[in-house]
Amino acid sequence: MSIQPALSLKSNQLQPAFGSNAHACAPRLDVGTIADGLKGVVLESFDLYINGRYCKAHSKRTFPSINPYTTEAWAELQEADEADVDRAVRAADDAFLSGPWSKMTPTERGACLVRLARLVDDNREVLAQTEIRDNGKTITEMRQQMRTMSGWYAYFGGLADKIEGRVVPVDPENFFNYVAFEPYGVI
Repeated sequence: MSIQPALSLKSNQLQPAFGSNAHACAPRLDVGTIADGLKGVVLESFDLYINGRYCKAHSKRTFPSINPYTTEAWAELQEADEADVDRAVRAADDAFLSGPWSKMTPTERGACLVRLARLVDDNREVLAQTEIRDNGKTITEMRQQMRTMSGWYAYFGGLADKIEGRVVPVDPENFFNYVAFEPYGVI
């Protein structure tokens, strides 16, 4: 059995966590101290993606992403606040109700998912490397997850234009009842 480190965030402090004995395993890392120590260091930067565009957080605040294995910052992330979340939910709801996706046929939606599967597959090594730095999983595990992920997108892309449901037995017998799964919207 192998132990994989994770991070816990309490009181603005990050610490590698190995079960209940986290305090005995590694030093505590203060996010503010890390940020102060990174002045002048170039990190990968990831913006928010809202309404089809990359953007900075409304507050202009960022925070470092810490590699759980090295306990070093490897990226700078935008710190979304309530205004950013509200903007993202509104944009997602608008896109769901009146954007291009809502006007596509099931076959066109399926083609989009199959294309996404190919993109994940074509970029699986970059995606896997990013994930191991962000969450501490092994490269072997992440490569397998990327293969599985592209397979799921392809699978559901193939199902998108298949109308299917199931008949539910009911009393009395002269009623017809069935189950149909339909998208609900932004939740």
